[in-house]
Amino acid sequence: MSTPTQLQYGIGIDLGTSNCAVGLWDPKEPSHTVPLVQLESPGHQVTQALLPSSLYISLDGELTPETGRLPWQTAFTGIVGGEFARKRGALLPERYIASSKSWLCCDAVDRTAPILPWESPVATKLSPVDCAKLFLEQLRESVVAFRPQALQEAEWVLTVPASFDEVARTLTVEAAQAVGLSITLLEEPQAAFYAWIAQQGDAWREQVAPGELVLVCDVGGGTFDCSLIAVGADHGDLRLDRIAVGPHLLLGGDNMDLALALSLQQELQSKGTRLDRWQLLALIQQARLAKEQLLGTSPLDTITVSLASKGADLFASTVQVEIHRQQVVDVLLEGFFPHVAVIEKPAEAAKGGVYELGLRYETEPALTKHLARFLHQAWENAQAHPEFAALIEAHPDGFFRPHKVLFNGGVFTSDSIRSRMVQVINSWSPEPVQVLDNPQLDLAVAIGAAYYAHSKATGEGVRIAAGTARSYYLGIETSRMAVPGWQPPLKALCILPQGTKAGDVQELPARTFGLVTGQPVTFRFFSAPRRAGDETGSWVEDAEAELEEGPSLQSTLSPGDGYEKGALVPVTLQAHITEIGTLEVTLQQVQGSRRWNLAFNVQHQR
Repeated sequence: MSTPTQLQYGIGIDLGTSNCAVGLWDPKEPSHTVPLVQLESPGHQVTQALLPSSLYISLDGELTPETGRLPWQTAFTGIVGGEFARKRGALLPERYIASSKSWLCCDAVDRTAPILPWESPVATKLSPVDCAKLFLEQLRESVVAFRPQALQEAEWVLTVPASFDEVARTLTVEAAQAVGLSITLLEEPQAAFYAWIAQQGDAWREQVAPGELVLVCDVGGGTFDCSLIAVGADHGDLRLDRIAVGPHLLLGGDNMDLALALSLQQELQSKGTRLDRWQLLALIQQARLAKEQLLGTSPLDTITVSLASKGADLFASTVQVEIHRQQVVDVLLEGFFPHVAVIEKPAEAAKGGVYELGLRYETEPALTKHLARFLHQAWENAQAHPEFAALIEAHPDGFFRPHKVLFNGGVFTSDSIRSRMVQVINSWSPEPVQVLDNPQLDLAVAIGAAYYAHSKATGEGVRIAAGTARSYYLGIETSRMAVPGWQPPLKALCILPQGTKAGDVQELPARTFGLVTGQPVTFRFFSAPRRAGDETGSWVEDAEAELEEGPSLQSTLSPGDGYEKGALVPVTLQAHITEIGTLEVTLQQVQGSRRWNLAFNVQHQR
């Protein structure tokens, strides 16, 4: 990549669950979106601001190299992404891959294995990482077609949900590197806020004040992502700190599409029409398309969707059902945005012994309940930060009341949904919340990421201070006497406290540990979103009870200098978040020069 002084552009990639977008920040013409090249129908290509995050595995003979290949492709594999895939997949769901980003953060499966379309009988399948590579290649080539010099003269930023785990972040980076992109990761809610700053220019400072809290509420295709940004003062200027991030919730547009499809299925069943599994999947995709048209910027009142009759080919008789805009609004408002008290919590899932493998969707659909819990947990966590004492004092009821809210995501295109969310938030506070304007709900993340990329390259513009949203811990085996029937709890050592900034190295030079070398070993990792008081070197006596276990680190490490295979090598530990946003752990031999860098095992380990 070019040196920072040569970088002229900022490129921001929103690799979304439902749609992808790319922002371009050019100092001469800021706030562009890149037109994305894609197939709309056989032999017909279009460019548009959004690339549907859809892949379709075509039938033999359905497309030829001449009708299915994009300009930069030297060969045609039969796999198509974008608008054609979204439309065709609604008719043949067993050949359709949607929401691959949600699978990228599913630790119940091997995310590098060809598993998609999930449980489909088709012979050709892709891994979640393969899907990310295909989308990123298409986005990269669209950028190059629009700005040929972008690969050499641009800083590239790729957004991820704020709550993405370390394996999902690592896999995202690896997918980008595989298609020749050197990127930095940025949390999606922060990107949306940067887009608002870019839109406002210097006037943004007049809309927020020290002591205020801004809630960024992002409902995407697959996730519900919340962040709280505190506005402070720093030598007479405003300071922005991201102080809280919500948990990873698989709750978003996909759930709403399913809810709509199920309501339509019940309507069809009442008329004597029963759907099989693949018809229901097709109905879900049709419901997705209908929802976007019924709640979009120029909404329709009614849409008729058609499904192929059971056992019929594409040209046989069809089953039709009407979807009304009010029907969509009612299903979404009452199911996902109900009026709730701020003390209400999401319902806990029943604890079963056996679960079907697949995506772990939330069992509680009410986003308003999840938001209420987030505001309580953010308050509890902030108590451990001395710098937030004034905020805690200003919110004595045990939860944070946001002063401003920034909505993001296509779901909030609907006036009814935005109004309902504001009504619920206002019911929790004596002062009405002010809604910050976001005119580009589907494009804001990409535009904000491009703004951040340009700021990162040049040092210009506004930056949000944000460290790690969690504290990270390494499980440590202890030496204890054996007692029949008793297994000592696993201790954990804090190696990266919450709030650690990218590039800050956390070292434990005063502690020495024994590292097993010459044979396969597993390093168990844990994290906690609400243990802000822990510092580097803090111990947790029972990691499995008090912390959340994350991805493991596995490796066979060669012996240290002067040690035999299988010996315990004395080492010290250090950890840091890299500049691109991934976690690294280094072990340094005490008496010797050997260093071991631990890399996440991104394979399925369960």
